[in-house]
Amino acid sequence: MPEKDAAQKTQEGWPKRLLNWVLADPPLYIRYFFPILVTLGIIGGIVAIWVPVGTGWLRQEGLQGEAEQKSISDLRLHFLYITGGTIAILTLLQTNWKNYNDNKKNMHDIEMDILKSERENDSKWREISDDRRRKFNEFKEGITKLKTYEIDTFIDFANTWLQKSPDGREDDVKYEAQRIMDTLCRLLNSQENKSADNITYTLQRLSSIYENAQNDSLWRSVSYRFSGLEIQKPLQGLYLHNIDFSESTFMSEVGFVSCTFSGKCSFWRSHFEKDFYINSSEVNGSISFISSEFLGKFTLFRTTFTHLGSAEFMNATFFRDATFEYTKFPQEEQIGLNHSFSKTYFSNSFTYTFENNAPEIRTANRTFNGKHANIPIESILFDSETGDSEF
Repeated sequence: MPEKDAAQKTQEGWPKRLLNWVLADPPLYIRYFFPILVTLGIIGGIVAIWVPVGTGWLRQEGLQGEAEQKSISDLRLHFLYITGGTIAILTLLQTNWKNYNDNKKNMHDIEMDILKSERENDSKWREISDDRRRKFNEFKEGITKLKTYEIDTFIDFANTWLQKSPDGREDDVKYEAQRIMDTLCRLLNSQENKSADNITYTLQRLSSIYENAQNDSLWRSVSYRFSGLEIQKPLQGLYLHNIDFSESTFMSEVGFVSCTFSGKCSFWRSHFEKDFYINSSEVNGSISFISSEFLGKFTLFRTTFTHLGSAEFMNATFFRDATFEYTKFPQEEQIGLNHSFSKTYFSNSFTYTFENNAPEIRTANRTFNGKHANIPIESILFDSETGDSEF
């Protein structure tokens, strides 16, 4: 390769080699700054001394005596000015180039320091993360039958990630906290741990966190999959965030009194054998009963929904009485609320009450197989004995 480069250089003409030499980095005036400076000074001095006296260049002709001397002095002074100005410009260029390179070096040093700091922080963060994962895995593997204090420990592990981690690690801590809570939910779903006391205690502990959590708290990114679990007693005064009871079967009466629902709470495709009610509560996110079945009485009473489209009953089936009273929805929900009951099935053998709601839920008197019912306009009346429906 060196031989090839040498051959290429010999093939280049002298004009190109000269141009490359002039344009090489650093600039020519930097590479030969002092020789150029000295040369300019010498040439300027010689020109200033010799040209005005030894030649008639640039001088007015016909001057004698004092006038001639003044002309020579003026010309000599101009040459010195030109030389000094050229040297000053050259010095400024050299200073500017030096400042530019010093600044470039400083920026490079700063970038290297930042990179070094980031690498050190990454290394330290990996050590912290590995230590937390190791401790959690040791704790998890030692669990046989879930106890109350172990539920607390699960939540403490998640809280350590969410509250005691450096800035810029949000994605990591959300993932780890979610993984911990998913493990707890799976344990709660195991046969030996599927007790109402465990589930209720977990909901109470989580409620205490969300009651005091800020809107931007990382806890609000965590969701809880309680699918397949059952609450066997009414709950009161809880803050329930991102709670998912999808595809659960509730064999006992279930109720929520003075509770707050936030995030996405779901009872999708759940089965309620007994009565279900939500009283004097607030829904700050959404709550879904899509495709659920209510074999007992359903009651939604004095509950406030603060978001549009937050109540979902599409494709749900009501086999017994249902009451929707004194419930508040956003004023803009007037049209959308009708779609909340799209293809919702109501039995023609029971009574349904939709009164004193704001805005009102639009209903219509319907008749099927000789039986009457007042139900939302987009819902469907069916015969619970035969399974037939009006559409």
